[in-house]
Amino acid sequence: MSGLDFVAVDFETANGSRASVCQVGLTRVAGGEVVAEDAWYVIPPTGVENFNVRNVLIHHITPEFVARHGIDWEASLARFEGFAAGQVLVAHNVGFDHSVFERSTRHLALAVPPHRWEDTLALSRRTLDLPNHKLDTVARHLGIAEFAHHDACADARACALIATVIAQRTGARSVDDLWPGSASRSRWGAEVDPAWSRRSR
Repeated sequence: MSGLDFVAVDFETANGSRASVCQVGLTRVAGGEVVAEDAWYVIPPTGVENFNVRNVLIHHITPEFVARHGIDWEASLARFEGFAAGQVLVAHNVGFDHSVFERSTRHLALAVPPHRWEDTLALSRRTLDLPNHKLDTVARHLGIAEFAHHDACADARACALIATVIAQRTGARSVDDLWPGSASRSRWGAEVDPAWSRRSR
């Protein structure tokens, strides 16, 4: 699968605002293999910085922790783009992660870098017969090792492995094989269902 190259992405948020990014996870796949990872905590942008108890119970990230260990979104965006290096971005339930990326950036009045986005949730629905297609359900079905769900680093890696395992099973040798026809769509990933919720992941 020499042409299967992409970066898997996962975000966690502090509250219900998609601009309240508080953690980033990235996994780079080259030639169908995981070759690099990066993850860090983010101090949510001013105005959306409050942490909702429900979110904290899900991802266990606290405001005190990100105040000590996080960086702001402007610095995060530069780090993100340096890692992504123009690759296709892949997420599980791309509607959420794409909107976090866009809204956190627009909240700071920064230009949103263009990317092609693809979705392993849609991929799993198309190729696997499962009772649901949540990230952990799909990973378990595909024999991917247990992971710390709702940790952005672990979720990004699980997303990357879902894509590579499905590629192996279907004989796909590239991103275009996994998501046929999508290369001609908008680089923003036009087929995003706004009704999808974060917790469908």
